[in-house]
Amino acid sequence: MIEVASRTDQKIIQIVGYKNSGKTTLISRLIPILNNMNYKIAVIKHDVHGFDSDVEGTDTYKLRQAGALATAITSPWRTAIMEERETSVQSLINYFREYDLVFLEGFKQEDYPKLVLVTSTEDMRLVRELSQVIGIVYRDLNDRERNELLAMSSEKSLPLFEVSQNRDIVSFIIESM
Repeated sequence: MIEVASRTDQKIIQIVGYKNSGKTTLISRLIPILNNMNYKIAVIKHDVHGFDSDVEGTDTYKLRQAGALATAITSPWRTAIMEERETSVQSLINYFREYDLVFLEGFKQEDYPKLVLVTSTEDMRLVRELSQVIGIVYRDLNDRERNELLAMSSEKSLPLFEVSQNRDIVSFIIESM
């Protein structure tokens, strides 16, 4: 097992791609590898469609329905905070300051180092248009699309990973930090 030296700065990396490109799946495959290396990992996920993680009938649900703008619940195993507003990425990163590495899932317009998930020719525009792209992860491409992506990665001097290359992706992330 690799021991991790005490960190001096928190590291942030974005995993970006279009809906159903495999962002959550990729992150969920990288986390156990990083955990085995003693990294403390946090994930901040962006959902442009809105969400509700509270369940009807729970106390926190009742309190929110009664008009509380924020609720928190904690136990010896877990803490959850719900606010009736959007929270900035920077505020969330600050909240997770004790973690070694924070994955940002989505948030395409934020200015942090990004791995872009590519599943089609159309997705390649993200590599061209987004800031701080440091690598490309692809899946389900035909030969023509793969060749086009290979040419783009070479032109931009970006490493290219097949989505199943989890250990290589983790090594790249660590080296990039």
